[in-house]
Amino acid sequence: MTELIPSEVLAFLAKHMVPRPEGTRTSIREMRRSCRLTRGQMAALLGGSMDTLRRWEAGTRNPSAAARRLVQLVERLYFSPGRLVESIRAYNILNALVLEKHGRPRLGESDNA
Repeated sequence: MTELIPSEVLAFLAKHMVPRPEGTRTSIREMRRSCRLTRGQMAALLGGSMDTLRRWEAGTRNPSAAARRLVQLVERLYFSPGRLVESIRAYNILNALVLEKHGRPRLGESDNA
């Protein structure tokens, strides 16, 4: 049986691992410039509209936390794979802290293992 991550760890992750709107705005611009993507192409990649992306880039609207996380994942998977490795390391450290504090199996480990 897989043990769930304790709520205090999830709260920490929710607060600290989602980028701020300004960082997301910068990431979108940098990804578009580096790949020479039009706003329409970037919007299609993210599953949104050109108008929404334009508003995010201009700062007249802020993307939701879910949208900011999506942009972060797209950036790390396709544009900055080294940063993805850093995220995985941070996740592993948090997992070890949960195990140490709560004596619970890490996420993905079985009680029967």
